[in-house]
Amino acid sequence: MKIKVNLMFCIFCMALLMLGCAKNERYAHRKSGLEYFAYENYEGAIVEFDKAINASSGIIGGFEKDVLSYKGEALLRLGNYESAVGVYEKLTTMDKKNKDFQYLFYMSEAGKLESENDYENAVVKYEEALAIKENADLYNRLGICESELGNYEEALTYFSKGIALENGEILQILLKNEAITYGLMRDYKTAAYKYEVYVSTYTDDKDAAKELAFFKSRLIDTD
Repeated sequence: MKIKVNLMFCIFCMALLMLGCAKNERYAHRKSGLEYFAYENYEGAIVEFDKAINASSGIIGGFEKDVLSYKGEALLRLGNYESAVGVYEKLTTMDKKNKDFQYLFYMSEAGKLESENDYENAVVKYEEALAIKENADLYNRLGICESELGNYEEALTYFSKGIALENGEILQILLKNEAITYGLMRDYKTAAYKYEVYVSTYTDDKDAAKELAFFKSRLIDTD
């Protein structure tokens, strides 16, 4: 009887040891994944995040949700929208009240549709994301989709809303897209003005300088 008890105790200790090793392994892979992520090596980060999840022995909890959220962001930064949709679908199922996961799920779906040139349905999904929260990047994406559909007035409305919100990196993109849209509308006077304002700030953009010269020449031709 004593031998049997000792054997059971040994098995129990071995199980605890294995669980401890698995826990250490998953945290090690998560740490490695975050290091890759910090250096913008998103492919490497995704590999490590997958290893961290696999080391969890199929147990779904806070750790897995945390790792999946990083994986989803890495996929979005790579433009792998199809895989991102799957990740955020899992996350929204795990945490139905999390608005950020819902927002990123819609953004992933919209990005996938946009990459397939399905701009009309992409707008629908971006608008669903907009119902949760607004930001300059989202307005920029909506503006691009509307412009691709030939809805230039709607595109300008979205670019204008983004410009009103943004004072960071994406402001340059928004201002240039606004100028491009006026050009597509053949409003050469406004396009020239918008490019002039843009080039005065972003002097290194040689392509924009060429566009400015082009629209100025069109104004001379129409005089």
